Amino acid sequence: MKDKDKTKEQLVRELVEMRQRVAELEKPETRLNWTEELMEQHSVCHDLILESLPNAFYVIDASDYTIKVANSAAKFGQLSKDVTCYALTHKSDRPCGSAEHPCPLEEIRETKRPVRVEHLHYDKNGNPINVEIHAFPVFDNEGNVSQIVEYVLDITERRQAEEALKWELAVNSALSESYKPLVSPWASIEDMTNTILDKAKGLTGSKHGYVSSVDPNTGDNIGHTLTEMFKGQCRVSEENKGITFPRGKDGLYSGLHGHSLNTLEAFFTNSPETHKAKRGIPEGHIPINRLLSVPVMLGKELVGQIALANKDTDYTERELEAIRRLAQFYALAIQRKRAEDAVQKAHDELERRVEERTAELQKSYRERAFIRETFGAYLSGEVVTEILASPEGVKLGGEMREMTVLVSDLCGFTSATEGMEAPQVVELINRYLEKMTDIIVSHEGTIDEFTGDGILVFFGAPRLLPDHTRRAVLCALEMQGAMKELNNENLSMGLPRLEMGMGINCGKLVVGNIGSEKRKKYGAVGRPIIVAFRLEEKTRPGEIVISQAVKERLGNELQIGSTWSDNLKGIGNTAIYQVIGMKGELRLPMLEKECQSEKPFHFMIEGKSSKL
Repeated sequence: MKDKDKTKEQLVRELVEMRQRVAELEKPETRLNWTEELMEQHSVCHDLILESLPNAFYVIDASDYTIKVANSAAKFGQLSKDVTCYALTHKSDRPCGSAEHPCPLEEIRETKRPVRVEHLHYDKNGNPINVEIHAFPVFDNEGNVSQIVEYVLDITERRQAEEALKWELAVNSALSESYKPLVSPWASIEDMTNTILDKAKGLTGSKHGYVSSVDPNTGDNIGHTLTEMFKGQCRVSEENKGITFPRGKDGLYSGLHGHSLNTLEAFFTNSPETHKAKRGIPEGHIPINRLLSVPVMLGKELVGQIALANKDTDYTERELEAIRRLAQFYALAIQRKRAEDAVQKAHDELERRVEERTAELQKSYRERAFIRETFGAYLSGEVVTEILASPEGVKLGGEMREMTVLVSDLCGFTSATEGMEAPQVVELINRYLEKMTDIIVSHEGTIDEFTGDGILVFFGAPRLLPDHTRRAVLCALEMQGAMKELNNENLSMGLPRLEMGMGINCGKLVVGNIGSEKRKKYGAVGRPIIVAFRLEEKTRPGEIVISQAVKERLGNELQIGSTWSDNLKGIGNTAIYQVIGMKGELRLPMLEKECQSEKPFHFMIEGKSSKL
């Protein structure tokens, strides 16, 4: 019971205290303090939230662009109450509004919707920052935009990465587009340098420049292409835009343009007037405000240069590196061009040699044609072919050679053909010569000439014949043996009978081309021929006579008939031998009758010469 009373007392006390508290809270001063405490708590919470944001946060008044709130991530420190967004972040005296950088406040006013834009901001030190702004509208009671909230992301690294990728793409694209003309076999050095210059200017934004190659012989740096200079300021003609930068006697190139060639190092300068290699501007040359120069190297060899000038902004390291890469492509193109030039030179040399060889072959062909023309009518085809295959067997210039001469003549041909018509005479002599020619060719004799109804033949040229004397005697025996068949044919055709005498001699003759440039033939000259003619003059119809030299050469192979000596005109007393055959070979039939002519028949009586 006591416990219950105690609990009641406690509840009463607590109720009284509660009433006292409520009364206290209902006092105006207490309610104000409580509200301030609550607001302070909200402010602290608000500040904590803003400061916890890693990126810049702004609240901007829509009426005058003033920044009402900015967190410490904005990194501008304490802001004045009238600072504007454009003055703070854009370093400008007016709101931004370009197509590249649209104002988020203006867009929100029109659309009343959140927007996202990219801008270029500047930090408190004036450094540019690429940012992405997420902007949200704040409306008043009437639904108008009173403020905007901006949350700003720093995308500088991302933009730099994107820019690097774009640059790499641009460089690779330039290299790719340069590849085709640089490797084309039809591209000239001017085509290649024009391509290189266009791509180099496009990458760097340069207004002027040239691309050159170094002459491997003189060392001079030859600019194959120059950009169009300011009218009246450059003396390079429009028709020929090439220019030569000579190498000095000390092996160096002068001026700023020669610096990279002398050092073999790429460089750029954005203040040429202060560069150590500056030598002043030549008369008629445009002023150089900025310069980039890259030597073109093939291994350790300097082969050219890419020079650029007067970009609107400063040259950079990445542009220098891009032109280095372009120079490597150009070096390979020069190497290919050199290889092609070497191949062309070799081709031209080959063509020259082919032309020379063709001329030699044509000359040889003419000589072979001459040989075939000269010997084709009088030698067998096999012999002519052998001579052409081994021309050392015949010397067209003439030489002394041991040979055998055969002379034949028809006895009483003039009287036998008196009263005949000219066509019949021609037919008679042609039939005779045709048959005799076939026999001569079969023994590899060479017909020097037809002397009317006579024939001059030599053996041992143009082809060397060790047995030329034996061939000559065998040929004579066969020719005489063929006369019987020929006469039988003549009689059947109503033509007269023919009789032939033959003289044979051997000795050294000069054989070769005889005559002049306009008229010449392959023939032989020498005393042995005269002796052969004189021997033939001493024959009677069907007879073959030889000289002492022929008899000594053939010896016991001969079948000798009559033997005598006679005084030959211009020769003197000479031994003469009648041949009637060759042992184991041919033998002449007995002489049927003596020829009714001026030629006497000789025989030996007790060692003295007599004639009938």
